[in-house]
Amino acid sequence: SSSSGGGAGGSQGGPELPDSLATAESALRGFGQSLGRVVTYRALALDDKGLADILEADCIFPSGQLHVDADELVAIVEREGVRRVCVARLFIAHLQCLLGHDPSVSLHDDWQTTSIIASAYAEGDHRPVYLFEVSCPVVESMGWTLQEVALQAGAVLGGASSRHPPWFCFTAPATPDGVWFDGRKQRTERYCLYGVPFLRDRLCRLFVFPPSAGVSVADVVAPFARRQAELYTAFTQEQDS
Repeated sequence: SSSSGGGAGGSQGGPELPDSLATAESALRGFGQSLGRVVTYRALALDDKGLADILEADCIFPSGQLHVDADELVAIVEREGVRRVCVARLFIAHLQCLLGHDPSVSLHDDWQTTSIIASAYAEGDHRPVYLFEVSCPVVESMGWTLQEVALQAGAVLGGASSRHPPWFCFTAPATPDGVWFDGRKQRTERYCLYGVPFLRDRLCRLFVFPPSAGVSVADVVAPFARRQAELYTAFTQEQDS
């Protein structure tokens, strides 16, 4: 059928859109509000200057911003695309070659996950691990799970994309025997571009594991590691049945 009067808002087209739906910006804002917020975590091994820099910037910024400015990180994303950024972050040994600098950060809905990862960076020089509990809009997450990113690796790294097991074991100083994670769950790891801005408004709580406190990251994550092992065992038993 033919149409006259153009699109919505035209003199003879469909009904006019309300002002609240008239722009891409307001549509994105409405979509973000419909998704809501999530309380999630980021742990970092920091010296005094590192912590002060984050608080002064009011942002947990990507590691790439330690080397180049924010405009260059935006240019990397525009040039390389979101999929390449995600694959580079997951297969981090290729990140330098694929991107040069990392414009992304990871957030984890289980505080133990990010604390385990941070323990690897705290061990050498005995820096304290700071755990940031933040409330962030879900829309700022890229939306892919680790499993979904892994299945796209072939298109970026070359070769055919193979099936990756959904569960994987990660070792760190806090979990030398490894801890199991389910790559199908968004809570395991959320990828975000450009960091966590508006930190003063979003920060719920800030914890610290100082090396001299007598309570290590390994101590507090041990129950979580045991629970993850139980979930992984249940998964393998279900696969075998």
